[in-house]
Amino acid sequence: MGDRPEGFLPMKTALNCGDKAILSPVYLFGANVMLRGIFFGLKLTPVTVAVDAASGRASLLEKAPEILPLLELPPECRRLEAKLSRAVAEALAEEAAVPDNARGWRRGITSAKILFRPGDCGFVWRVYILRGNSLIDGFSGEAADASGVVDLLLGQRQNEAGTAEF
Repeated sequence: MGDRPEGFLPMKTALNCGDKAILSPVYLFGANVMLRGIFFGLKLTPVTVAVDAASGRASLLEKAPEILPLLELPPECRRLEAKLSRAVAEALAEEAAVPDNARGWRRGITSAKILFRPGDCGFVWRVYILRGNSLIDGFSGEAADASGVVDLLLGQRQNEAGTAEF
């Protein structure tokens, strides 16, 4: 999409010899969630939202991660393409940052406003580790079986070829 990711998310799981790496671009947005309701006053909560630019998945992070400028990677690592623009990623981040108590019918008694912090935005790489038949998220340390690999790569291959390859 024009932007190049600068830096890497920190890794909880290290790369071993023989592992393959898949790099996925991620937008990070720092925001303040302002809640106001009938039963409570004004609450301001800082959050960081990570939006995967390849798949469109958004997740809330407990705190802003420290971005690593360089990381030792195997020579043959696959880089996924960013499918989302920064504006679309920001809209997904805003949707993800709204708390559950301000959704649905509760919107009538609770108001939520998302205020992005301009200096706390970034575009970085998230490292996925392909180890045997499992896909490990290097940032969170969570592992998935081979279906996670297929989901990650099939969405990318479908974008490149126009149809999915089985």
